Amino acid sequence: MAGGHTEGFGVWRKVASRVAGTLAKMVLPSVRKVKDPLSGYFALKKEVVCGVDLHPIGYKILLEVLALGHYHRIAEVPYTFVEDKKELPI
Repeated sequence: MAGGHTEGFGVWRKVASRVAGTLAKMVLPSVRKVKDPLSGYFALKKEVVCGVDLHPIGYKILLEVLALGHYHRIAEVPYTFVEDKKELPI
């Protein structure tokens, strides 16, 4: 969305992300209102997923919440996602 972007993503990661997001929007109409349905950074009220049978694997957690959750409105806030390629100390 306007004001947000990524830093450090390679070409293939950008392409894969764009293709996956487009496919998700084609298959699940409820997801079309969100700019990046595969984002790994989101917040919600617990009532949105209370009683919902989720099976989160990888980056599709938000996608499941958008498809199955109980919500009435969505607000998006732009942010910059930075890919940090440094190894973390063990």
